[in-house]
Amino acid sequence: MSGDVRVRVPALKRYGRMAEIAAVHAATHQGFPSEEVAELSQAIREAVLLLLDPELPDG
Repeated sequence: MSGDVRVRVPALKRYGRMAEIAAVHAATHQGFPSEEVAELSQAIREAVLLLLDPELPDG
């Protein structure tokens, strides 16, 4: 199976978990090691915080 997967969520902090869940599920489905999945999850959480947190406008 091949092809692109695109997940679009509103650019609001409260939807960050949706992006994280989709990426973690895709990585798990593709057989990524659990350590890498955990790192991916953390990276997405940090990116959402930096990009969408209104208290950090220069993130």
